[in-house]
Amino acid sequence: MVKRREFLLSAGVATISGPLSAFSSHVERGTTRLSSNSPRVESASPSLNLVHERHWHIGDTDECTHVLGNGQAMVHELGPNIVYFRAPWISSPNLLTMTLVSPAEIRTVSSREQGTNIWHHKLTVGADAVGEIVDFLEEGQPCLRRMISSRVELVFAVWGPRLVDYSDRYQSCGSLIGQWPCGTDIFFDFRSTNSYTVQLVFPKNTQFKIGERASQPRQLGTIALDLPRYETLLRFAPGCSDILLVADAGIAECLSAIDHVLVKPAEQSLTRVRESWRSRLSKISWTGTYENTVIPIESVIDDVGTLLLGHRSQAGPVAAGPIYPLFYVRDQYSVSRALLALNMHDHAKAILSYYYSIYTTHGRIHNAQSDGPYHWFHRAENDDVEITGYLIIQAFDYLKATRDEDFIEHIFPMLKWALVAQESQLLGNMLPFNGDETYVAGGIFPRTHLNDGASEATLLYLASAERLLVWATARKLRPEEVLQHRQTLTMVKRAYTRNFTADGKLTINNSSRRELGSLPRFRYGVCLGQYDDNCLFLSTTELAEDGRYFCYSCYPQRTKEAYEPKTYFIPSVALTSSLIDYSAVTQDVTTATLMEAVSVFAKNGHFTWTNRKLPGFEMAMISLALLKDRDPRANEFVQRMLELRDPTGAWAEYYNSTAPQGCRCRPWESSLGLLALIKSANSTLV
Repeated sequence: MVKRREFLLSAGVATISGPLSAFSSHVERGTTRLSSNSPRVESASPSLNLVHERHWHIGDTDECTHVLGNGQAMVHELGPNIVYFRAPWISSPNLLTMTLVSPAEIRTVSSREQGTNIWHHKLTVGADAVGEIVDFLEEGQPCLRRMISSRVELVFAVWGPRLVDYSDRYQSCGSLIGQWPCGTDIFFDFRSTNSYTVQLVFPKNTQFKIGERASQPRQLGTIALDLPRYETLLRFAPGCSDILLVADAGIAECLSAIDHVLVKPAEQSLTRVRESWRSRLSKISWTGTYENTVIPIESVIDDVGTLLLGHRSQAGPVAAGPIYPLFYVRDQYSVSRALLALNMHDHAKAILSYYYSIYTTHGRIHNAQSDGPYHWFHRAENDDVEITGYLIIQAFDYLKATRDEDFIEHIFPMLKWALVAQESQLLGNMLPFNGDETYVAGGIFPRTHLNDGASEATLLYLASAERLLVWATARKLRPEEVLQHRQTLTMVKRAYTRNFTADGKLTINNSSRRELGSLPRFRYGVCLGQYDDNCLFLSTTELAEDGRYFCYSCYPQRTKEAYEPKTYFIPSVALTSSLIDYSAVTQDVTTATLMEAVSVFAKNGHFTWTNRKLPGFEMAMISLALLKDRDPRANEFVQRMLELRDPTGAWAEYYNSTAPQGCRCRPWESSLGLLALIKSANSTLV
């Protein structure tokens, strides 16, 4: 039966600091004077249901982030502060930040309109409610609209390119415009192939001061601004202010977008965006036979649904988070599963269509790729494994949900490539590790062991090969091809238990694979030296005597380190079979592995957070495994999983105990949390 929507509120704290105002505002001896002749502050309509209460004040450092997105622009905010503004494509440089810096005692509470991606920031000074900021992205335009209603003067610091006064172009408003040149940094050493223009439009009475180039880029917690920037201060008088922030590749395109937006009053645009979001989310549905009224299933669906759509490119895929403006194959898997679970089949199909367009153009898929008019790849070590397995499994998950045989036949060349790519990396019936796995990138599993046998990558090969061969045998492959692939599949499956079990439980690695073949002299990946600022970090690296890889800058300084053939156990990784619904070991091994995973969080028979860094999807994976086993402890792990959500309702990239680390507002972890929650809502535990 289709569930009835119920929405719950959650609360939390988050902030970011800013510079002191260069203006003489209404701040005297620490007290803000309220304007007596300003219009009455209008708050959100009583008919609006606002979800979450995310508190912020100047000086806080919590990096709890939320997203606004419409396919052409992706904006991330910390409370009322814009920290990432990317447009007209998702894979664009961070073009602009906008930080509230005065009055010093200002506080905000940020909430999202239920059923939309519209955010409200209520302003207070002391015990007084002094106004509200409403943020939304214009429908079909790379433009953020910010509606301010305030009884106090507000000062924002804008960091971006060198801006010039463009106000004489408009009769009723002021404007600033600037441009980032071709070659601007996007991600690591990836640079734009074109220029980017950004423009601000604001009320005519707004005072502004265009500053000089900053000596150093500001850093917001662990989120570093990657470009040298100019600081411009904007002072908004008490009353109502309508601000537009727009970006496009060229100046003509940027000005055209602003002209298109200016013809519509702000309230009219807000109404249109609200109706559009409600229409999109009204198509979400999920079904089940058992109703667990304890868990907030509908509110989490609303949170994760808007988070996924906020990170979605008009090209189809979903970005990996605020600091990762790219489309990672692995991340798309859980996103696609969540979309399918919410009956958003067209969006799930669009992800696969995007990857097929990449494949037809370049003949392969890498760890991550961009959108926009020119595709570029973010590569990692061993890109032919793990992500290729996920890609095939994702396609057959889509087929199972939709019965869209014609589409699978259409993208079959890509799926066949992904199968052959995996088989080419087999040694001892084992695949190596992909170098950008979450637990590798986070330092939980060492890069020195990337060429060990990987139980996860090998399992993904088995599941993907089996599903593809069942479908393709009668359709696309010649009998001799099927036989060859079947023989490889059978050998890998027979050896899996021997290769990846110890003491009756699954391990995540097998060091013996490393000895079965020579390592390449050069590979593209992360330098294991990182001795100084000259390190290239991500580049072509060279093999040293001890098996580690270094960039050319670090190679002459290399040290020697003995390789330790150590076996690792990470609960979530060992339980991959529960996510993809495929196992290559006996039930006894599966049960013992699950018990080992649970024991990591148990002390004297009680749940205890382990004091070590773990992937952000840890609780979701254990919950899925317990639910599949119909274990009554699943309820506790689901509850612990829910407790990890931040004040915007999202999960983070990593956790150390319950402290979030790394990237926030993450589609991959949030999608897995949603999948576990839906399964919990539809499960009867014994």
